[in-house]
Amino acid sequence: RKEITRLEEEFRLKLREEIDNHRLQVEIRLVSYAVGLVPTLRTKVFLDTQRRSQFSLHLNLYDGSAIVSPCAVCGRPLRRIALCSEHHVVCGECSAPCQGCGRIFCGHCPLRPCHACDRMLCGACAALCAACGEAVCTEHRWQCRLCEAPVCPDCHRTCISCEGEVCAIHAGACRVCGGAVCRECAETCALCSECFCPADAGACRICGRILCRACTRPCRVCGEEVCLDHGATCHLPPCEHFLCEHDQARCMVCDEPLCPEHVVHCRECRSALCPVHPIECNACGHPFCPDDTVRCPICGEEVCAGCHDGKCCRVCRALAGREGKRRSRPLQEVRKRGLIGNSSDLVWFHHAGHTREIFFGFPHQRGSIEVLVTDKDLRFIRHVRRSRTDFG
Repeated sequence: RKEITRLEEEFRLKLREEIDNHRLQVEIRLVSYAVGLVPTLRTKVFLDTQRRSQFSLHLNLYDGSAIVSPCAVCGRPLRRIALCSEHHVVCGECSAPCQGCGRIFCGHCPLRPCHACDRMLCGACAALCAACGEAVCTEHRWQCRLCEAPVCPDCHRTCISCEGEVCAIHAGACRVCGGAVCRECAETCALCSECFCPADAGACRICGRILCRACTRPCRVCGEEVCLDHGATCHLPPCEHFLCEHDQARCMVCDEPLCPEHVVHCRECRSALCPVHPIECNACGHPFCPDDTVRCPICGEEVCAGCHDGKCCRVCRALAGREGKRRSRPLQEVRKRGLIGNSSDLVWFHHAGHTREIFFGFPHQRGSIEVLVTDKDLRFIRHVRRSRTDFG
């Protein structure tokens, strides 16, 4: 690879040497020269319209030809002269009339198209929109009632409250209805800080703040409008009723809001509970809060204080006195499922609680009592042994 590079470099040097050896060298020397004078008349031409303009004219007195000063825009010789309204002398191709006033303008004073109709306008006939900066003609121009600035059709707004013409800078969109509302008529919601029109204004009955309709809702119980800070929706998915803080209940366990239809009251203290958190006493079946229930040390189920005698619940006390059923369909089913076995050493009694099925197995001789607890579908929950002394 290095050898090829060396040969290529050597070839380029030989080629350059041959070109230099055969190059023609010419030496030029001045022998004589002549000076010719051309008589020329230079004059200034003045054009008077509404404004005075001038341009230079060079007349060759030898052959009668004339040279006019070039166009002030493109620099080409003038063939057809146009006089700009700003007294610029230009050619016909570099000039155009304003379609508003008809005056001629050149490229140094460019025309701007109207944003609405695309007509070419001069600075006097066009006004810049205060909101977007586009040029507009007098026919497609509005004036903002608040700032008195010109406004194009795209940035023009009509207030839905006072019907005044305003620009987009001094108008906002109502959060509720979406209509344009000017700054003088718009109000700001104290909760969401969005603007809204007077027609969509509301006030919270509790705090008295002025709010938009999107931040207030009527209470389902009293029907009064309240803000979202002083109201809540029932947290149960099928319901979702909105309630003010005076007419709503709070679950003492989860502290979620509830409507009156879904409140469960503790039988003892009357505390409000949602349908998920009341504890149903296995003995009497009434709902209770966690503070007003105790756990039976025999069967392990929750019961109210009225159904507990200090040693055990009313269900276990009845079974301890052998007041249960010796033959029942649930007893046959749990035996069939093998939950209590087929041993003849125990005599089984059954008692149906409101939430659980309780089974007691008594030995023929002295010994521990077998306690089986299942749900209402006879699914196993617990199996324990208790001494007779546990019952007091």
